[in-house]
Amino acid sequence: MASTSWFSVTACRGTTAVGTAAGAGSMAIEDEEAAQAEAMRRFSEKAEELKTNFEERFLHVLPGNHSPAESVLLAHLMTCTDGYEDVRFIYDWNRRPKFGTGTIFSYLPDLSSIRAKATFAFECLYGEVSNQLAVLIDFVNPGERLPFKIDNESRLRSFGFRVIQFTELEILSAPDACRERVEGVLWDMQSDLWLGSESEKPS
Repeated sequence: MASTSWFSVTACRGTTAVGTAAGAGSMAIEDEEAAQAEAMRRFSEKAEELKTNFEERFLHVLPGNHSPAESVLLAHLMTCTDGYEDVRFIYDWNRRPKFGTGTIFSYLPDLSSIRAKATFAFECLYGEVSNQLAVLIDFVNPGERLPFKIDNESRLRSFGFRVIQFTELEILSAPDACRERVEGVLWDMQSDLWLGSESEKPS
């Protein structure tokens, strides 16, 4: 019987080990491809759930006598961000939370308590402090500074709201630009809150 040296056995084992490792690597690649495929499937499934949720809330809140510009801007604002996270839509402005973090907004908010009107109202929260934004659609004689418009904006500002106004033409012709303008103001508002809270911390 031929003898087998220690070197030859070790060499054979090394070859087997390399082959096994190569086989495991190949299997791992196949498994990772399957894992990524499952991840993509789940992402698509979740995206469809989110889409359905947005559609249901969008259709539920429209009053029926709304304009195309309101529909378009509502959809864009429901999917906007404050620069830190997505905004959260709420149905009832007067039942909004008074404490927390993030940005909430409402469509056709009830501002009768301050005798003012807005198409949309936003509130950026950071703990117990907040900043507010009113978004108006200029339906009547767009661009003209009529007394009732000036009075409404003045009342909003006197109660701490920042004010942005769009015409229907601006919204329908450039909805992305309108959304981005709102997002820029929201980012400023949230940043002011965050920087203010940081400056108040003891050094």
